[in-house]
This record gives sequence, structure tokens and C-alpha cells, in this order.
Amino acid sequence: MNKHARGVLKEPVEDMTIQDWYAYFDSISAKYTPITARDMLRRVKACIRFSIKRGLILHCQIIHIYPRDVGANSVTGERVPSIDELKVIWNEIDKSRCYPTTGNVIKLCMLTGARMSEVRLMEKKDLDLEKNLDCTQREK
Repeated sequence: MNKHARGVLKEPVEDMTIQDWYAYFDSISAKYTPITARDMLRRVKACIRFSIKRGLILHCQIIHIYPRDVGANSVTGERVPSIDELKVIWNEIDKSRCYPTTGNVIKLCMLTGARMSEVRLMEKKDLDLEKNLDCTQREK
């Protein structure tokens, strides 16, 4: 968020009009991607809501902008990493200084295709080690 927000806004957020906000997100969309612009809208709105709740600011026009009005949703791709790419990722996890539990969660995601949250909640009974099956219930 620092990359897109720090030092970019030239006036206090309370003084910015809706047109100013659209121009800001249009510039992010043009310089980076529409997906980044929509993500930034969500993040900035969360910060603004926090600031309003804490009494740091009184109002801000960005609250009236909906995510569907800015940028684009990310789309699920069809591409699947190759075995060689997976080897590189696996080896980089081994070389990284992340906690072993974090590395193991990522590796288990790679092996099972499960989401991070599913792996973190996984119990031994969710794996059939004899048949090499992942029997977890998938989130929707």
C-alpha cells in the first residue's frame, strides 16, 4: 500500500472530491493494473473507515465509491505451474528463513491443492496416508 499511497495524495482525504478519488484510482489502473486499483480502493476505504470510527477524520467522499466502480476483479487463470516451476518454489521455501510451519503449510497446499485456511485447519484424520488421499471438506 505504501507504493501506491504514501506521498501521492496532495491534499487531506477529507478535502478530496469523488472526482479526485476516481482520478487517483484511474492513475493506479493506468500505471499498474485495474485489479490493483480495485484492491487499493478496498484498502484505502478500510483505512478511512477506521479513521472515521476513531474520530481522526469526520468524513470522506471515498465512502460513496463502490469497488464495482473502480478497476476490475481478478480472474482465476487456467495456467498450472510446471513440475520444474514447482521444484523451484519448493527449493526456495527450503532456502527461505520462514518458520518451518509456514513452509510446511505452503508445501501441503502445493501437494493437495487445498487453500491455506483449509490446510491450517486440517487434522490427521483428514488425510488418508495409506491411499495418499486428501479427504478435507473444501471451503466454498
